[in-house]
Amino acid sequence: MIFFADEIHAWGHTATVHYTHPPRSILMQFVLSARSDFTEHPPSDPIFRAAAFFRSYIGNGVETDLSVAPLFSPSQFVATNVTEIKGEFIAQNCGARALATQFQIAAATAGAGGFSTQADTRVLAYHNPTNGTIQYKHIVKVFAGGRAVGEQEAIREAEANARRIHVDLSGLTLEARADATLATARRVE
Repeated sequence: MIFFADEIHAWGHTATVHYTHPPRSILMQFVLSARSDFTEHPPSDPIFRAAAFFRSYIGNGVETDLSVAPLFSPSQFVATNVTEIKGEFIAQNCGARALATQFQIAAATAGAGGFSTQADTRVLAYHNPTNGTIQYKHIVKVFAGGRAVGEQEAIREAEANARRIHVDLSGLTLEARADATLATARRVE
């Protein structure tokens, strides 16, 4: 059974995601679903790439870092009693979409139910104030029964992620919305 499927969009920027939900035994998978290379790029940066991978998850109350050996940021993992998942999606010199899908791997966990009902979405878009182009995006999706993530926690997490992946947020404007309108946007209007 599929618990949820979420399509993430990035257009020349990096997006990080954070999902929370009740405890579940799952197979979690990221798959690139589309990529469109830019026709122009800076001569100093001729690389076109799109990559989606998981950074960590919380299962049985313990956070597991997936960026270290032997997994090195996998595009899929299997775990039990998972309540939170964090991932990253890079679209460099291209526009791309990735699909994050969560599958049930064991008998239904108490409270897990069927396909997830999304209870709360928060999108933080750091954009160029002169043209609205998004440079970095952090998306938090809390499904029914998941741990709530407030705006200040989401901002702290977004800023920590940006430092970790070397995204300079200085000079960018933060647009925070408690809905999904920015989740697929290329720019802030």
